[in-house]
Amino acid sequence: MLDDFYARDAKRAYYEGRPLGAVEGFVVLGFGYATSRAEVFHNGVRMAGADPTTFRLRTDAPDAGVDAEDAKARYNDGTRVAPRR
Repeated sequence: MLDDFYARDAKRAYYEGRPLGAVEGFVVLGFGYATSRAEVFHNGVRMAGADPTTFRLRTDAPDAGVDAEDAKARYNDGTRVAPRR
């Protein structure tokens, strides 16, 4: 297990026992977020349009309702909330 919800074996990553896909580059970031080389997940759900190569947590801005961002957008609790400025 990687945390309380995400796990992986040699072939796949899982969220609460449900397969997510290939494990190549799979990393749990925290706050329900994880990335692979090709996708971003929040609580085991793929985040369409999120860029895994630039996706990061925003621990420096807890006041703005933004907990993550990538090169194109900002996210809160897995939902896109604003374009990135």
